[in-house]
Amino acid sequence: PFEVMEHRKVVVHYETDQNRLITEAITRARNGYQVLWIENTVAEAQEIYSSILNTYSTADTIPCGLLHSRFTLIDRSNKERIWISRFGKTGFGERQKSGSILVGTQVLEQSLDIDADFLITRLCPSDMLFQRVGRLWRHNSLQDARPDGSHPEVRIIGPEKEQIMKDEHAFGPSGYVYSPYVLYRSFECWSERQVITIPDDIRSLLEATYEERHETNHIIQKYQQELHRMKEQLSSLAYVGLSKNLQTLPETKAQTRYGEQDSVHVLILTGFHQDNNGVQLTFNDQSIIDIGNNRAINKQERKEIAAHILEHCVPVSERYAPQWSETIGILKDYVYIGDA
Repeated sequence: PFEVMEHRKVVVHYETDQNRLITEAITRARNGYQVLWIENTVAEAQEIYSSILNTYSTADTIPCGLLHSRFTLIDRSNKERIWISRFGKTGFGERQKSGSILVGTQVLEQSLDIDADFLITRLCPSDMLFQRVGRLWRHNSLQDARPDGSHPEVRIIGPEKEQIMKDEHAFGPSGYVYSPYVLYRSFECWSERQVITIPDDIRSLLEATYEERHETNHIIQKYQQELHRMKEQLSSLAYVGLSKNLQTLPETKAQTRYGEQDSVHVLILTGFHQDNNGVQLTFNDQSIIDIGNNRAINKQERKEIAAHILEHCVPVSERYAPQWSETIGILKDYVYIGDA
C-alpha cells in the first residue's frame, strides 16, 4: 500500500546522537531547508520540539511547529492548514522566505500531503520508514525552491547495535509502539545503508526485514518469541472477530496493533461555570457555549453544540485520563460520555 514514487536516490545516515541531530536540524533550517522530524510517540515529539526551541539562539526567527494526534480537532486543523501552506505542493512562496522545522508523529507520514527537503526520523519498521521517506522531495513543482546543492536525505535516529544486543529496553518508548524484533531487523537493514533507490529497493528491504530466520542472541530471541506470541493473539482475534458474548463491539475496541491500549476522549476546557441558569463552558480558544436549563434548544442548535464540544476533545490513553466527574453529566444530551 505505497504511494507511487518517482525513481530517485535517497542518502541515508543512521545516527545515535540526538543532540547532534537537533543542531543539524537547526543548521539546515537556517540554510533554507524545510526540515521534517518524525517521532514514534507524542511524548518524544514534544521532547524534541522543546529541545529545539531551547537550542535556538535569541536571533532565530525560523518557524518551528509541532503536530500530533493529541491536539484538539480544531487546533490540529488550524496547525495543519498553516504547515501545509509551507510544506504542501503550493508552498513555493513560503519556502522562499525561510527554512523551517516541523516536528510530529505518524500523522505526518499518513494523511498529509507534505514535502520536506530534509528528513529526520526515529527508527521504525521498514515499511513505515518508506512511508516517511516518501515525504522527501515529493513535488517537482518545488524544485526551484530547494536550497542550492541539496538532495533527498534522511537521518535515522536509534540506539547503537551493542546496546540493542544487551539491553531489552534499548528502543525506549518505540518498543511499546512497534515490535522490538521488527525494529531490530529494520535496524539491520538500514543502519549500514548509505543510499537507497526508490522504488527499486523497497521489495528487497521489506523481504530482508520480515523473512523468517533463526536467532542466536538471547535478547533478540526474546524479541522474536514475543512477536510470535503477538501474531498468535492477533490470529485468535481475527477468528473471534468483534463479537463477545453475542454483543458486537465497536471497531475501536479491536486491538490489532502492537502495543495498542484503550483510549478515551477528554474534553479540554479553560472554564466551567454552573448556576441556576445552566452551564457555561469556556474552551481553550476562548469560545463560550451556554447550555441553559430553562430554555428550549432546537435540534440544529443541539447539533452545533455537540460539534463544538467534539472539536475540543483529545484522545488519550485511559490511564492518563482524569477521574470521572458527576458534573460532566450535564453534557449527556449532546455527546456520548460513557459510564462512570
